[in-house]
Amino acid sequence: MKRTLKYIFIFITVMLLLASCANDNMNENEKIYTIHDGSTSYTVDTVNKTITDELTKDVFSYEINGNTTKIIYPDGATYWWTVTDMGGYGGWSDDYDAANHTDGDLLISLLEQETPKPDNKEEPEGPHSMFGLLFAALGLYSILKPEKAWYFSHGWRYKNAEPSDEALTAERIGGGVMIVFGIIMFLL
Repeated sequence: MKRTLKYIFIFITVMLLLASCANDNMNENEKIYTIHDGSTSYTVDTVNKTITDELTKDVFSYEINGNTTKIIYPDGATYWWTVTDMGGYGGWSDDYDAANHTDGDLLISLLEQETPKPDNKEEPEGPHSMFGLLFAALGLYSILKPEKAWYFSHGWRYKNAEPSDEALTAERIGGGVMIVFGIIMFLL
């Protein structure tokens, strides 16, 4: 029993390491990207939350809170837009001057082109990972201890029953399928 627990612990540890690697290997191009708008190019840095106008070299900061996106200009002026089910609404600070500042709508549209829009119906990652881990662990148990796995699934129904060789083979194959299914669920 201790040996089985040791294998299950090692398997779970490896699965967790694989999941953390999958999440940390975000494509570097998704963190910083360039959008061409007419004669001007803009570089969006999602890590530092900035937009750089490549022509004027102006750097604008941005904040996204829920459905509201706020642009902060180098001189401190702000422009914001809130998305609603019916469209949206926005505004700006008193020191914002449409004639002297880059259009706030343009800067917000640059963010919307490449970044996912805020969605209040985001699905948590936890349940997929936990079910995947559970399936994979049960599959590993079925492969390592097919007699006990058979007893837990079928043998408890009968008195003094012994599994056939075919039943043990089926438990092992089922365990392999569960591991594959668990890994797929874990990585989704």
